[in-house]
Order: sequence, then C-alpha cells, then structure tokens
Amino acid sequence: MVDVDEGVNVAEPCELGLILCDGEICIREQVRVTASGDTYQFDFVEQAAPAIPLLLDPP
Repeated sequence: MVDVDEGVNVAEPCELGLILCDGEICIREQVRVTASGDTYQFDFVEQAAPAIPLLLDPP
C-alpha cells in the first residue's frame, strides 16, 4: 500500500486499486476486500469514471 496515513480496519470493507501487468499489457482493477469470519472475500468493483485508465503502458 502506498500513502496510507492510518491502519486499515479489517472489520470494514476496503477497496484497493491494483495495477496488474503481464509483459507488455497492464490493466487497472478495483477490488473490494470484505472480512468473512476467518477468511476474506474479494470482489471486482465497477467504476463509472476511473481516475486511472483501464489499460496502461508497462513501467
């Protein structure tokens, strides 16, 4: 995580922006993490106007 000012409350759902790269192609995915007992559930989040483009140039 980058620029986190305080700890993450695992009891509350948390959204993470991920940049996933495979060779020449990078994509952005928004994921919601929700605690469910002793495990976590991960769901994709749909956004109307993303701040980061969906397809990115690799680093």
